[in-house]
Amino acid sequence: MAALVVITGPIGSGKSTIAGVLASRLGARTTDLDDLFFADVDAGWRTARVQQAAMVRAWLDAGDDVVVHGPFGTAPERADLDAIGIPYLLVLLSVPFDVAEARVLADSTRGASRDRDFLRRTHDEWARIWPTVPADVVYDTASATLDDVVDDLVTRLRACRGTAPDPRS
Repeated sequence: MAALVVITGPIGSGKSTIAGVLASRLGARTTDLDDLFFADVDAGWRTARVQQAAMVRAWLDAGDDVVVHGPFGTAPERADLDAIGIPYLLVLLSVPFDVAEARVLADSTRGASRDRDFLRRTHDEWARIWPTVPADVVYDTASATLDDVVDDLVTRLRACRGTAPDPRS
């Protein structure tokens, strides 16, 4: 059975970076909810989630592993992925505000997330919902290295499948 990994967390926590490296290591497909949203902002988040879930379902049906990343902190945000009907590994990333702010400001490709007030509001919202996120695993990306997080996720996924550990580990 194909694996589905969902990575979520506040802005600047490393979702895109970890998803890209993990997908590369697994030979998996990856999709960022933000990309679908920003392709048609007028359609909104709900439409982006429906489109993403349909794409993920098609990839899984084809036997591909999939790594999804984006804002999936609340049950309504996860509902379309839940409707696919297969279990997934929910990965929650945390990062202190000051570290996230430094990462975001260093990335000139960022849009609204570079606004300090916007970034603060989103981090405050994550702090509020944090205890309700039913994460399977949590990483503090201010202290864990990229390789440590990806290696641990690969090991977890292989253990679930009963396959041999990654020889790189």
